[in-house]
Amino acid sequence: MKNVLFLLCLLFLASCGKKTQPTEEAPAEEYVEEAAEEMEAEEVAEEPRGEDYYDLKALDCKDANGLILANMYQLAPNEIDRLDQESDFYGSILDLRYRLHTAVMTCLGDQSTSPDQFDRLLNPEINETGTRGRTDLMPQIEDEMYLVPAWLTDVASKKLIPSPQSSQFNGIAYQRIYDYNKNEFRKLHLAYLLINNYSSFEYEMRMYASAAQRTRVNSDGTLSYSNNYDSFHRFLSRYMEPYWSKFEAVDVSSNMHNYAAFWLRRGLDESAEELAEIQEKIIARFDPVWEAEVKERFATALPRITFDTTTYSKFVDGGEIILESDSISQFFDQAENGILIKFDNGNSRFYEQGDYGGFYINSYLPESNALIITQEYEYPESFYLSLTDGEQMQIGGAVTDHYISPGGNFIVAKYADFETSGMLIYQLSDGKANLIFNSALIKTPAGPRWLDDSRFVLPLEMNGSLLFDLTVF
Repeated sequence: MKNVLFLLCLLFLASCGKKTQPTEEAPAEEYVEEAAEEMEAEEVAEEPRGEDYYDLKALDCKDANGLILANMYQLAPNEIDRLDQESDFYGSILDLRYRLHTAVMTCLGDQSTSPDQFDRLLNPEINETGTRGRTDLMPQIEDEMYLVPAWLTDVASKKLIPSPQSSQFNGIAYQRIYDYNKNEFRKLHLAYLLINNYSSFEYEMRMYASAAQRTRVNSDGTLSYSNNYDSFHRFLSRYMEPYWSKFEAVDVSSNMHNYAAFWLRRGLDESAEELAEIQEKIIARFDPVWEAEVKERFATALPRITFDTTTYSKFVDGGEIILESDSISQFFDQAENGILIKFDNGNSRFYEQGDYGGFYINSYLPESNALIITQEYEYPESFYLSLTDGEQMQIGGAVTDHYISPGGNFIVAKYADFETSGMLIYQLSDGKANLIFNSALIKTPAGPRWLDDSRFVLPLEMNGSLLFDLTVF
């Protein structure tokens, strides 16, 4: 069918696998055998290749009992060579869709590029003619992108996920194939989690629809087509931010923007949740340790963010922030080379002014009796400084604006520097500012408009706003 059957559950049509390494207890002859295998692999790599080097065998992928996954997930000779020559898959896992098409055509014994090839192999008895998709966001959705039908995700979930210990036609265990693709598969899943937890999926999907669609409906009802590659590429750059690298268990140095875009397309054709469930099923079987780590990481409470079209008639004022220098000057003594800040417990701290920058007081927060101070250098840093006892906590680099909730319990801070921009939220408690949210996806130029002490909206340039609910904290 069109585009993705989640790439036949994605991993299992992977090009190659990961070589098993000997353990410390392995006998010496095993190392010798492995070295001989590596030498043989190098010799094979230097041999001239025949026309069938990249071809799959013509195997039946179905019998009276249904699909034969071992045949469907066979590897070509060149892929078998790479088993012992590479430890990891390099590239986008989404490109495996080309491998998928080749395998399905081979199973059918038909080298054509018929658009109904997946139907013929996997769905011969189901006559599904209806389509689904967010035509409200992308009216010409079938012209803009491939659609994943409901029957396809159902087949993938029930019939296309093998056991990790089973092997495909060439004798390669599926676990080995997963391990080879593991980092990219993790990144794909991580992209889904980050969009859902650090922004509103609906909001991101609406922006994608606006940036991606090339077919436009004119006022007279006619259609026009435009090449929008440059503007679309600029949109995708929001998913390339260095912020993503904070998830250090996965190398996210590449492809994250493509993986994020994949999920937004799947949101537009309404298959995202089904495919995410399939991916979670694969991870539970093949990557249980990482699954536990992910659950632990995302178990921490996060704000609930929703795309909101409500027209609010009333907002409340945020907490007081004093910016006037005359009012702030009471908390410090100015010296020639710095400032001395005095605390309620009788202690003080000297902040030295350097030749290339130094500390200055940004504002005073009466509700929490604290200062926001900024250290000005090439990359400025802002700090929350309690005047009660002098405890100091960093509240982010390059903070441009900060806002206090009506009850003084939260700080919303916007930041922007040469590399990234976004929004931070801190919870103020017991004289401390605890970071509860940091997202480089929240880039709205507007500040928060408070509904109460734990809820605010961010007006958007599109019709609607982002509603943040902090009541979980």
